[in-house]
Amino acid sequence: HSMMNVAVVVHSREDYKNWLAKAALPPKPPAEHGKWLYERRGCKACHSIDGSKNTGPTWLGSWGKEVALSGGGTVLFDDQYVRDSILYPQKQIHAGFESAKMNSYLGILKDDEIDKIISFMKTLTN
Repeated sequence: HSMMNVAVVVHSREDYKNWLAKAALPPKPPAEHGKWLYERRGCKACHSIDGSKNTGPTWLGSWGKEVALSGGGTVLFDDQYVRDSILYPQKQIHAGFESAKMNSYLGILKDDEIDKIISFMKTLTN
């Protein structure tokens, strides 16, 4: 621990309050806001963005591709599939992830937040 050097900055209570209010604001560009939500709303606990295996399917390179569904059939990985997967995760289960049992975010994420997550997903190409 003696080698764990860190700079400490002391601010007035007012400066800290202002910094905290600013730090809690999401970024403005939609894709950056989507990444911000991915990191703060629990998405990253199960979905990787680098192609690595996780509890849920990776988002890397998924956009616009066909997804094999549990029980047969496929669906296009698009806005509607993502929205349904977030709000009604048991509706169309990605094959191979039947035991994941994702929770619904219905009433938790707003439509515009889902749109921002979708914007972020679209940037994840390989």
